[in-house]
Amino acid sequence: MESDHTEFSDRSWRDLAGHATEGLQGQGAIIEASRRGVKAQEASERSANQLGNRIRSLNVWLLIFTIAICALTVVLVAVELGWITRPHAAASEAWVLWDPEGGGRWDPVLAFTSQGECLANAPPGTRCLPGTVDPRGPKGAK
Repeated sequence: MESDHTEFSDRSWRDLAGHATEGLQGQGAIIEASRRGVKAQEASERSANQLGNRIRSLNVWLLIFTIAICALTVVLVAVELGWITRPHAAASEAWVLWDPEGGGRWDPVLAFTSQGECLANAPPGTRCLPGTVDPRGPKGAK
């Protein structure tokens, strides 16, 4: 047997129907109540569709950000494993031939792209050092 009470209201179905058709009589009351029910259903569906569209849009953005983070992670791992070289790594590949002059002062003579090339062109008494090493010490030191 059906219950006369609704799940979301303290009022019975009869009370709700009476309230919806207040001031109306007969078949017109039933039609008006049906129209109001249909309008409420349509409004509910529009609201649900809008919510679904918002959720879909957020899911797309979440996917885009996830893919971007994964791509950046792959690049960082590849750099750490040496599969991709950092831009400043090319600068450290330079080798400089240093010549000591009198008084213990070092002067750069030539630069080479490899250590072997530098050593092959180094006369006795000179030194080949990576481009990042300065035998004169840090800048500003006396």
